[in-house]
Amino acid sequence: MKKNPLSLKEIQKDLTEKNITCVDLVKNYLDNINEQKDLNVFISVFESDALFRAAEIDEKLNSGNAGKLAGAVISVKDVISVKDKSLPAVQKFLVSLKHCIMRLLSKDCFLRMQSLSVK
Repeated sequence: MKKNPLSLKEIQKDLTEKNITCVDLVKNYLDNINEQKDLNVFISVFESDALFRAAEIDEKLNSGNAGKLAGAVISVKDVISVKDKSLPAVQKFLVSLKHCIMRLLSKDCFLRMQSLSVK
């Protein structure tokens, strides 16, 4: 599997037809990230966490208990900050973002990596 699927619908179709697994999907994305490391797009890549979560979701798919977003792979953008400056306006945003991410994870979406931050 080298080509990334174009949509969640396509991914879920491949998962349902057992053409791929979530672990395969995550490995493919991780390979793409590693092949393009020189672009410095991601500051943190949670490889082992993503693979562990993908295996959990594969089990849910096999038992018919997967959430609606099973197969969705997301990256989360760091908050852009300025060194030694507080971000009071960002605090409410971060609480909302955390809530949103937790809801995505509860629907079996899995976190792949964190995007680049500028300091």
